[in-house]
Amino acid sequence: MSVGDVAVVLALLAVGGLSVALTWRRPAPALTCVILAEAGRTELRLPADTMLEFAGPVGRTTVQVSGRTVRVAESDCPEQRCVRQGRISGAGQVIVCGPNRVVVRMAGQGELDAVTR
Repeated sequence: MSVGDVAVVLALLAVGGLSVALTWRRPAPALTCVILAEAGRTELRLPADTMLEFAGPVGRTTVQVSGRTVRVAESDCPEQRCVRQGRISGAGQVIVCGPNRVVVRMAGQGELDAVTR
């Protein structure tokens, strides 16, 4: 390797390291958890730590907010699809409990309006 090759490799490593450092320093996008239920609309700024309970036609649905993630912890619905879905943490992600009419949606920067090919 010549001196010029070494200089090019070092310059590329420096640029790569700088881009990684700048990416890590960027603050996380602001997220809001929006919960729509028969009782009304609830909005929480994340990060937050709380448990919310909503009454629906077939019983209750418990939503757990932990840091920047949200999940349906418990529900009285028959199939438990909302509970099995697990945690969501990105803008645009949704959990729906159809029988109890509860919708949990993550809103914030980075949310997609549409996807095209």
